[in-house]
Amino acid sequence: MTHDFAIHEACPDYGTRSLQLPGLWLKNHRRLSPRGLSTRAIWPRVQATAFYLGGYQLLPYGRLSELFGEPLNAPLSEGTLCNLVKRGFQKASAAMEPIREALIQRAVTHADETGCTLHGQRHWLHVFATEDLTAYHLDAKCGVEAMERMGLIPRYCGLLIHDCLGAYFTFQNCLHGICNAHTQRELTYLHELLEQA
Repeated sequence: MTHDFAIHEACPDYGTRSLQLPGLWLKNHRRLSPRGLSTRAIWPRVQATAFYLGGYQLLPYGRLSELFGEPLNAPLSEGTLCNLVKRGFQKASAAMEPIREALIQRAVTHADETGCTLHGQRHWLHVFATEDLTAYHLDAKCGVEAMERMGLIPRYCGLLIHDCLGAYFTFQNCLHGICNAHTQRELTYLHELLEQA
């Protein structure tokens, strides 16, 4: 038999929270008793779930709110969910520092940028990566200013592989290589559309 229960507790980090939760299961499938279970014990899992679904799976806050409210019976407003995801990104930024530092030490890295839309406005997602490490930066600009705000290319001294965007070549502290996929696209364009051999 399962029982739904409500938790009402004042949390020093988040104020008073009321969560009504269906019965919870532990890994060994024992029912977790509501006795002794606090908001402080559940809230990190709620935050992690909201951050994963909102930040990684990109569920809109309205749908995410419905998910917490209906099947999970733990209603959270869109504003609360937005704040959870923002807070998660802030914590993730701090966790990214060792990765960013490791990227700068690599002998060869790849940089790229692609356009995207954020709140109806054109933005650029910049990437600085190796085979096993990646750093992203979202910016309203595409060029040198955005690359400086990302803070990696200006500090990088290895071989930077990228497309032909002129902004990359303004950084003289590193060696430059053109990505073969971009070169192939340019040659295909010359051959197919301009009919040049």
